[in-house]
Amino acid sequence: MHPENSDEVVRDPRFGLLSLRKYTGGDSCTQKVFLPLLIISLQWTLFFCILLQPRDICPRGIAKVSFVAICLLYTTRIPHLWDQYKDGRDLARRTPPSWASLLDVLHEHGLKISVFLTNLLLVGGEEPLDQVLNCVALEFLSEIDNLYQIQLLERAQIKEHIYKDFITPTEAQELVQKSSLPFRIAYTLTGYFLSLFALLILLLYPFLLLLLLWGALCT
Repeated sequence: MHPENSDEVVRDPRFGLLSLRKYTGGDSCTQKVFLPLLIISLQWTLFFCILLQPRDICPRGIAKVSFVAICLLYTTRIPHLWDQYKDGRDLARRTPPSWASLLDVLHEHGLKISVFLTNLLLVGGEEPLDQVLNCVALEFLSEIDNLYQIQLLERAQIKEHIYKDFITPTEAQELVQKSSLPFRIAYTLTGYFLSLFALLILLLYPFLLLLLLWGALCT
């Protein structure tokens, strides 16, 4: 049995692989430090490798139709992005503030919005099948860390142990006020990043509209 509302462990964007490392079994440095950092580093490395690959970004022929379909598909994902952001902000209990939790927030939201914004620009000049495969590849890439995290959290005793350490937002603010100046600055900057993330979500609708027009008119 999981404790009541323990799904907040999964829903909290402040709790990721870096925060999870101290709850993994044993004292293995590989499990606690190396493996989480390796997974996160691989995600960003592969993302930039795909991003920097030269390509024609203008869809042509039948690829225009599939590009429009992919844009419409991504339009339906915007409410889900907003719900994830809002759920993470509104949790009654959350992981205690730490450098690991700040990095988890930046990684979780940063990679998510980066994949969303760049995926459509990457698939423009591809053939329809390649457009779909590239979208799927990047989406899978952005979820690798979450899949690994869920595998570990399937162990009920770990999930329950983590949830016992969760604190209220008020307690979190009190901990931040008692922390060092560099951490308070980093915590504030992370808050600005989340505000920017929320603004970007709202701007995705006009962004997708522009992409639809560009995909239809470019030659």
